[in-house]
Amino acid sequence: MVSLSSRFIQRNNAQIKKNIHPFNAQAHTELQFCAYEQQNYCSIIGKLVASIPKDKSVFLLGRYSFDDYYLPFLYKSAKEGNRFFYFIEDRKIEFLTVHKSKGLEADYVIILQCNKDTYGFPSMVSDDPVLNYVLTKSDQYPYGEERRLFYVAITRAKIKTYILYDKRFPSVFVDEFLHPEKVTEESYIKHPNANKKWTRSADKFLLTLYHEGKSIKYIAEKMGRSQTSIIMRIGKLEGQKE
Repeated sequence: MVSLSSRFIQRNNAQIKKNIHPFNAQAHTELQFCAYEQQNYCSIIGKLVASIPKDKSVFLLGRYSFDDYYLPFLYKSAKEGNRFFYFIEDRKIEFLTVHKSKGLEADYVIILQCNKDTYGFPSMVSDDPVLNYVLTKSDQYPYGEERRLFYVAITRAKIKTYILYDKRFPSVFVDEFLHPEKVTEESYIKHPNANKKWTRSADKFLLTLYHEGKSIKYIAEKMGRSQTSIIMRIGKLEGQKE
């Protein structure tokens, strides 16, 4: 397997196409990165599916089983045994976790939620028990286990892989492809309070810093959480006041 690290150091446009090694070694698959905003997330997926020829197979892939959490608001779903499907643009599309997709392939693949967050891709959960059964810990690259898992995700397609990411907080893997100049050692830091529940005192401290005009970066460092987590929490707390 070719290390993703050799592919993350190149500068790319917002819509990037690259040749990588897919499940079928004789084929060439394209990568296309697609930024979204929360309000148009489902519609973008619908447009991508609509652009794919009807006779081609499609997978929706998530790092976690809950990465499809926005889709039920717009699309109907069905479970058949251990398989889960969404009906999008009059098509039956299977949703899988990346782990379950190992050894499988489709003509087109849409990878969901490639964002920088505790449960993003890469996952910032340092003690994820699932990875102990699937991947080794010998890789020396940052997020080595997650990096191999991401490689699995982008090599499931025979023709093209779409990688969706929130434009506010893209995954460090997305930045490695699109904006390598932004990636620093701090990009790989796992924040000490990332998995802790928000308490009233933490919320109060957060809002105090925010209303004092402190930067998101400063607040994140002060509270031991990711900038993504800080932005989302401020949005929720400020929204409750309205």
